[in-house]
Amino acid sequence: MTDVLKWMDNMAEEHEVLKPTGNVISQSFSVLIFAFRLKSGLTQQELADKANVTVKTIHRAEGGSGGIVDKTYQKIFDALEITPQDMADALSKKSNAGERDLVHHY
Repeated sequence: MTDVLKWMDNMAEEHEVLKPTGNVISQSFSVLIFAFRLKSGLTQQELADKANVTVKTIHRAEGGSGGIVDKTYQKIFDALEITPQDMADALSKKSNAGERDLVHHY
């Protein structure tokens, strides 16, 4: 996970459109987690159990408020089978589309 975040930082350095504004990573990941959870047919509680985190953590992750550490994101991504490519796609699409468009994409 840390490698993916470093890679995203490097991409942001190379491409102006990917530079964070506010908490773009948390916001992009929130849409990704929400979309994949719905696609998987899981409730927040079921995802929390599968990822071995609290339902409050899932709620915060889907809300995009930030404050979630890499290891926690990794647990959630693993539970939803979200790949590094999915993460990168979410970040690049975030800069070109609204959140509603992202949810429909996944």
